[in-house]
Amino acid sequence: MSQGMIPITKPTIGNEEIVAATQALQSGWVSQGPAVAKFEEAFGEYVGSKHACAVSNCTAALHLSLLALGIRPGDEVITVSHSFIATANSIRYCGATPVFVDICRDTLNIDPATGFAGAAQLSEVAVVAVAMFE
Repeated sequence: MSQGMIPITKPTIGNEEIVAATQALQSGWVSQGPAVAKFEEAFGEYVGSKHACAVSNCTAALHLSLLALGIRPGDEVITVSHSFIATANSIRYCGATPVFVDICRDTLNIDPATGFAGAAQLSEVAVVAVAMFE
């Protein structure tokens, strides 16, 4: 990595993750299977839901979340432009339009004082907040 570059993500992989990945590979289930079912059950319990559905990545999770909220073609969804492209793509996958707003220089999150000023006259129906550097 070049000096001065800030990585968007830096995975932390310890022995526990290595053992879990090895077990999944050795089981013959590299997608779905009993480990995923166990995770879905535990996650549903943790958030107080009867149902939970694991997906392959954050793009799919954001897309399904927006669909569940009823986002559809013609809607406008507020978000920030400094996120990974998955944020805007998930909005576009619903046929909606991402509306990019200003961020606070100190937090890099949507600026509550000025961030929505340019979007005030739009017909936005949702906000996808991104807290990438917290």
